[in-house]
Amino acid sequence: MDTKFSHLVYFVTIAEEGSFHAAALRLHLSQPTLSRQIKELESRFGVQLFLRSKSGISLTAAGEALLLRARRMIQTRESLVGSMRGNEGTQNQQPQPDSQSRPSAPITRG
Repeated sequence: MDTKFSHLVYFVTIAEEGSFHAAALRLHLSQPTLSRQIKELESRFGVQLFLRSKSGISLTAAGEALLLRARRMIQTRESLVGSMRGNEGTQNQQPQPDSQSRPSAPITRG
């Protein structure tokens, strides 16, 4: 399954904003574009993520489950990007092994 990370960001933004219109403004996208992306995400997962009505939107049970996981994935990605940016000045340095990370027995290949 090839789901774009941006689709998860869009999904979380809609859930946080409580509307496609407000999320589209926040994401600097048109509302039809955002709606298409979410329909594509729903199609890929085979579930409906939002209940849409004239009074607004709400998450389905599948949407609630995805929201928890998608937020964790976004936080993990942000943490990874932040830690890599913090190491930009050390790209050409070789990592120094410490006694804690060395294997206790030699690795053999069969």
